[in-house]
Amino acid sequence: MEGDDGLNSDKVVAPALLALHPLCKFVVVCVGSQLRAYNLLGKCQVDVKYPSAQSRHEEAIRTITFSGEGKLFVSAGDDKHVKLWDTETWQCTKTVHASKKVSATAFSCDSKWLLYADKFGVVYAMSTKLQGEGLASSVVLDQPVNLLAHCCSIITSLKCTADGKFIVTADRDFKIRVSVFPKDPLQGAHEIEGFCLGHTSFVSCIACIDVGLKSQLLVSGGGDGTVRLWEIETATLLDTVDVRDEVGIADGNFESDAVIQASAITCVCVSCDGSLIAVGVESLDGVLFLKCDLKSKRLMLLQKLVLAEHFCPTSMQFDKNGWLWLVAGAAQKTDSCKENAVTWVKVVSSSLDDTPVFTPVELESIPGGSLLFETLDGTDSDVNKAFALAEAATIAMKNELSKRQYSNEHREFRKRLRNDKKLQRKV
Repeated sequence: MEGDDGLNSDKVVAPALLALHPLCKFVVVCVGSQLRAYNLLGKCQVDVKYPSAQSRHEEAIRTITFSGEGKLFVSAGDDKHVKLWDTETWQCTKTVHASKKVSATAFSCDSKWLLYADKFGVVYAMSTKLQGEGLASSVVLDQPVNLLAHCCSIITSLKCTADGKFIVTADRDFKIRVSVFPKDPLQGAHEIEGFCLGHTSFVSCIACIDVGLKSQLLVSGGGDGTVRLWEIETATLLDTVDVRDEVGIADGNFESDAVIQASAITCVCVSCDGSLIAVGVESLDGVLFLKCDLKSKRLMLLQKLVLAEHFCPTSMQFDKNGWLWLVAGAAQKTDSCKENAVTWVKVVSSSLDDTPVFTPVELESIPGGSLLFETLDGTDSDVNKAFALAEAATIAMKNELSKRQYSNEHREFRKRLRNDKKLQRKV
């Protein structure tokens, strides 16, 4: 399918990603194979250092993550390269070659282990220590170990709880798995604590609420248009908010099938104190804010903030000051193998009232101002292109994660064409 601007939604399209340093030292935006970083304290662009031109990401980056204390950063994606970065120097200190395309990453709570998941449903663990430390070249090739697997289902999101007890993984097959973090990851994570079951379509994103509660909480969003709150240890569903009505309000049509089909949750994030949840929804030019009552363990809609026409966030994160950073846009490779990448970054703040009101932050109040946006948005920040690419990225995600439905006749026809049937052994 091709739109008016010539973009082909059937091609590989990668949504823009955003990550914030835990102490607000850096903000990073990835779009396609490009890695853009800005120093919020020094108010300057970060020079990301690769050991060589060949060590750059060759394909789309699909996941980026800072470690808990912010000393490490990881990027990985379609080129099957997992790259570990030292955020003091922004040098790539370790590169691992995965066997499949990487879909999610996370650090253990002590940052000693890096976990990454691939599109075959396997989670691997690798040490973050440098074997070549002190040598002229510290880039080494480690052999990751198989930690757990999801039986050939694409893993969409991966998190480690702040208390170090659990690994939480979400997948295409509507489920969220809670596994016990092993004492020795080299031996694998064989103990399953439970499954969070309730979504009726793919689970697109998860976020942990780590605020020192007796029971850790989890927020999830999915292709069914719902945001769900869970208790991690017992895998109990605590509350559900269906956002499809909010999309319907925006369009003035509650009964439209198109509205129902175009309401997948694209991203969720939780404020540092766990009281606020920001939600990105397909076809919503802005963001939904939910209140999380930590005592009653319930979710409540606070505000639907429409930011600008064609601004559908593809990634977002709260900083330690309560500001919400959002990015919209995506990257697509053209027929000439050139990368068409467009991003659009915005920042939102809230009032200090009991019932906060969220508004966009003025340019002069953001560290670095126009230089920050020039660094993160790049040279091409055309709004229409950003919208078209982000929409194409969402369609590509849904096509990949949505379970295909076949009639009985079609299913039998597909069985006859299978080429993986085992040959009978001759006696």
